[in-house]
Amino acid sequence: MIDFESFKKIYESIPGEPEFELCFKNTNDTYMIIKYPDDISFQKCCDKEHRKEIICSSLDELYNSILYDDICLKRDWNNINDIIIDAAWSVVDDKDEIKRIFNIK
Repeated sequence: MIDFESFKKIYESIPGEPEFELCFKNTNDTYMIIKYPDDISFQKCCDKEHRKEIICSSLDELYNSILYDDICLKRDWNNINDIIIDAAWSVVDDKDEIKRIFNIK
C-alpha cells in the first residue's frame, strides 16, 4: 500500500472527476472517494437506492474526519489493502504506470 502523501499526489494529479475505491482489510464493504471541482465526496457504496455520502471541502479535511462506520482515514490508513482508480488502476499494482501516465514525480 502507499502512504497518504503519495496518494495525495496521485489524487491531485488526476484531472476530471476520478473515483477512488477504497478496499479495506477484514471487510467486504466498499467505500469511494470522488473528486469534484469544488469538493470531495466519501461514499459507502451500498445499493444505489441506499448510497450514503459525506461531502468535505478537501482531501485533508476528509482524511482527518470521522466517516461512515467510524472510519478515520488518518487512523485507519494502514487498514487499506488497495485503492482502485476509476475501476481501472490499482495504486498497489499499477503505481509506476499511474505515475507515468499522469506525470507524477
